[in-house]
Amino acid sequence: PERLTRGTAYGYQGAPAKATDWPAFRHDSKRSGSTPATVDGALEITWQKQIGRLPTAPTAAEGLLFFGDGKGSAVTALRQDTGAVAWQFLTGGPVDSPPTYHKGTVIFGASDGRVYCLKAETGELVWQFLAAHTTRQMCALGKFESANPVHGSVTIRDGIVYCAAGRSSFMDGGIQLYALDAATGEVSSHNTLTGPYTDFNTYTGGREGLPQGARTDVMLATDDGFYMLGSAYNWDLQPTKVVSRPPFITQSGLLDGNYFKRTHWNFPGGYASVLTFDDTSIYSFRMFDSNRALTSEVYFTPGTKGYALLKYERRPRNNHKVWETRVPLRAPATLSTPNRIFLGGIPDVVPEEDPYAAFHGTLGGDLYVVNAADGTVEQKLKIAGEPVFNGMAATPGRLFLALRTGTVVGLTSKGSMP
Repeated sequence: PERLTRGTAYGYQGAPAKATDWPAFRHDSKRSGSTPATVDGALEITWQKQIGRLPTAPTAAEGLLFFGDGKGSAVTALRQDTGAVAWQFLTGGPVDSPPTYHKGTVIFGASDGRVYCLKAETGELVWQFLAAHTTRQMCALGKFESANPVHGSVTIRDGIVYCAAGRSSFMDGGIQLYALDAATGEVSSHNTLTGPYTDFNTYTGGREGLPQGARTDVMLATDDGFYMLGSAYNWDLQPTKVVSRPPFITQSGLLDGNYFKRTHWNFPGGYASVLTFDDTSIYSFRMFDSNRALTSEVYFTPGTKGYALLKYERRPRNNHKVWETRVPLRAPATLSTPNRIFLGGIPDVVPEEDPYAAFHGTLGGDLYVVNAADGTVEQKLKIAGEPVFNGMAATPGRLFLALRTGTVVGLTSKGSMP
């Protein structure tokens, strides 16, 4: 099939993102979850909007918010100031993570195996590219999708879009790695990851020696390459062992919010269930006080001492812990600004009459605003439900949350709005 389709807005390019926008999943290609924008003063909810069955985390630029839908087949843009729908674009399958903004366009993958580029202001198609190995479809989680789906959030570097189609190098023709020109959709480079396959008729090693192959994830970029699930690749799309280490590594993926004990986000000197970082600090939010596994001595009891929020000073080797505080909140969404940390989640309480009430969503959600200097709680707000994993974004004076109920919440800060 013809892989590249040119749309009615083909050739369009606009303004680049500002430093204080939130143009990519977790703000940037290094997935820092941190922004130089300030959101000071008391926060208040200014609008709420129902947009889909399961909105992704948001991205934000040029006065708009952009979302995929993990259960639907659409990308939606909302206006940051009012929450009004600016446009909606239908795809051939769910979009599991948000679009990336680039020079007036938003670019994203979908489970139909395609990469889409839209005009950010209007949602018009600029181009679309079939990255899947084949047009064959399969049924997954009750919906038809490509045998080679593409994660919604792509990585853009120097005008090149990096994406991966597929699930595993052992399945369905392997993983298709593409580098595409962001302006035209034309292929810059391509690599297929397959195998490696083991001949068990001759293999004599143990389980630890078996090759693991490759799996796809939202890419975690460094200066000289990127990671997917702990495996490194250079910008020529080749597997490598010489890419510089990112500030953190996750073995379970950037979209896995299950809080499983053995799949922490790891960084030198610590670990987290979810974290944010900037040039000088790492803010770790975690459930367990130890990452030891397979022992009954280390466990977590809900509704007791709460979850841990820790600040680390970044150092060349092991990062140094600055402070630790406890918060009665199970937070799948965190975000940091130069002087604040924002935590969104469900209350860590176990009512006797309904021990699972918080997990079932009947108690709503909470938003905590924490002082980055000393860990004190500055504000607590009630929100309508639990945020999706990594489901926050910020622009100057504004904070946005995507909830598992399908609602998006817009908040403004009295202290920093013009």
